[in-house]
Amino acid sequence: MAKDRGVHPNNPSITNPSFAEKLFENYSHPEAWLYVARNLRASANTILEKEAPLWVEFIEEMHRAAKSSEEMRCEHPNFDAAYMIIAFTIENLLKGIMIAKRLIILSKHEELHGILTSHNLCALQARAKPKVSASSNDLVFLTHFAEWRGRYPLPRSLDKFWPMGETGNPVVGHQPPQFQKRMDDYLVALDAELTSLCKEWVS
Repeated sequence: MAKDRGVHPNNPSITNPSFAEKLFENYSHPEAWLYVARNLRASANTILEKEAPLWVEFIEEMHRAAKSSEEMRCEHPNFDAAYMIIAFTIENLLKGIMIAKRLIILSKHEELHGILTSHNLCALQARAKPKVSASSNDLVFLTHFAEWRGRYPLPRSLDKFWPMGETGNPVVGHQPPQFQKRMDDYLVALDAELTSLCKEWVS
């Protein structure tokens, strides 16, 4: 039976069905999504604490190199991994809100499906309808990092190489200090909303 279903014979759903069902039930609670989101946010903040101060130095060096026609002497701060983790944080908060609002009903089956497997933050926000929304450009920009840029050198298809906005033009101009402040405010609002919904949750 396990072989026919493509499931490993040691899978808990076969060896201990009651444990597997309880495990899935526990992690179907919106508070589980909040917990993961907070862990991810802490990880992103650790990266930003190291990289963000380098932004001013990078801008100054860019201006110096442009005036002198010399090569840059410092690299661009490494924000990619932090932005990827921020995107995953937003994902968990929006998915938790959807579950808490019962917009998505998790079955007792073994795997997530549909919108819960998506990295598309615009689609997730549209479905979750949080009290505070981020701009589509900011969410398109972060989706770009979640889908590939934070993890791979190239996307699966080159048409995804640049994040594209609603107008069909590349999304650009995300200056780190302002962008990070907008995302921090958004994360605080999503966290507060999901925290409140968790308190009202009845499984």
